[in-house]
Amino acid sequence: MNVIQRTGKFYSRIIMKNIGIFVFIGLLSVVFQTKGWFPNEDIYAISQVAYRYVLPCMIAYEGGNLLSDSFGGLAAVMALCGILLRDPEAGIFGAMISAPLGGYLWKKEREFLERDCFAETKMLFRNLLLGLTGAVLAVGEYYLLAEAVTVFAVAAGSCIGWILEHGYIAVLNVLIEPAKVFFLNNIMNHGILVPLGMSQAEQTGGSILFLLETNPGPGLGMLLGLLLYKRKNVKRRQELATAAFTQAIGGIHEVYFPFVLADLGLLFPLIVGGVAGSIWFSVFHCETAGVISPGSVLTILIMAGRSSMLPVLGGILVSTAVSGVGSYLYLCWRGEKKEELQPEVVKTDDAQNVVQLKTMEPEVLQPETPEREKQEEPETENEEISCPETASEQEEKPMPENIYQNLHKIGFVCDGGMGSSAMGAALFRRALKTAGISGIQVEVYAADLIEEDIDLIVCQKEFYALNPQLHEKACHVIAGFTDREEYIKLIQCIQDAQNGRG
Repeated sequence: MNVIQRTGKFYSRIIMKNIGIFVFIGLLSVVFQTKGWFPNEDIYAISQVAYRYVLPCMIAYEGGNLLSDSFGGLAAVMALCGILLRDPEAGIFGAMISAPLGGYLWKKEREFLERDCFAETKMLFRNLLLGLTGAVLAVGEYYLLAEAVTVFAVAAGSCIGWILEHGYIAVLNVLIEPAKVFFLNNIMNHGILVPLGMSQAEQTGGSILFLLETNPGPGLGMLLGLLLYKRKNVKRRQELATAAFTQAIGGIHEVYFPFVLADLGLLFPLIVGGVAGSIWFSVFHCETAGVISPGSVLTILIMAGRSSMLPVLGGILVSTAVSGVGSYLYLCWRGEKKEELQPEVVKTDDAQNVVQLKTMEPEVLQPETPEREKQEEPETENEEISCPETASEQEEKPMPENIYQNLHKIGFVCDGGMGSSAMGAALFRRALKTAGISGIQVEVYAADLIEEDIDLIVCQKEFYALNPQLHEKACHVIAGFTDREEYIKLIQCIQDAQNGRG
């Protein structure tokens, strides 16, 4: 399972790095193709050159570079030339093979150069070895792999056609919606649906596959159902309204994941909403000309083009309505009018949200204190937020007394390091500026690409629980990236540490 997840992350990452090229191809297609807004065969041909040659080369380079370095990326591009010569239409699938092949082979060769090559001749042998590696791989892929890649591409296209012809496309949402909630949305979309969709779009001018994971309707409907149910709670109403806007217009789907993970029963209306939207897309032959990123209503309508704009909007509205009504009815059935579905900030003793280096104790992430026990606790008008270590953590290994001291670099972390964490980092930078705190760099990272010089990691509670590699790092766990109060608490911890009250 770990191998599958790592493979999925690898492919989704190299696709995400080149999303700009996907959008470039999609925009040229939706505007200048035969059914576009301003048909122009010459301009449309530019998108085809980018699809057949530029995009596969960039994917191959990014993958090779990710596995080794820039020379590994070059080796992957040279290897891809063998497949592009035989079948340019299979370039994307060929790149997904050439990338790990060239990158891994050069990684081993680089180790040989660093170990056994003299410094005076290192550049000479590196260039000769790189050229030789590229030539061998290109010839090998031309004769050995090109035909297999072409067969796979044709088979994948036939499989998609069969699914669409028999109306089974909606069944995919039974897998897509749960995968999204468990932070596998980038793997599902960029690792699987996007390559298949690009192959179909090349043949037919568009693909419904681009709409399946990016449809904001199910998540938006669930948030609106929650908003209606919690309409009397002013704080929660504002938070849900912000999340709904971010979901619909910003296209950042991760904002609703914590709400669902706090009550997995909401998965059912999400799935039903996704299925309803996909059925609508299938019946009315909806498609977009290119990749949708981010999954915003505005981006989707732009990529849908003139002929599919209204039907696509109808599908989004249908999935929103079905998911929203289903979520509201489920919440009413549950009758939880006194409980908050949003996961609350973890509090154990006086430590809030703190997970020290190598201190994943079971008591760190405990349920909320019962309401009656909260009422028995003395309250002060201006309660300070202190963030000390627990006694068990101090005995386990030496570390700073407070992880909020001497902070120079804070990393906001999510699965892809692009969507929700980027939004949270932007909000936190603004909060730091408002608080008058300077000298702290705030960056965004994917969970498996965190740099060593990060002083503190900020991530969502559910994401932290699903990623054990974070348990060995200094983390500040929050309920959600849209909750501004979480950043106020974090700033309070930083200020207390700076003033010696931590």
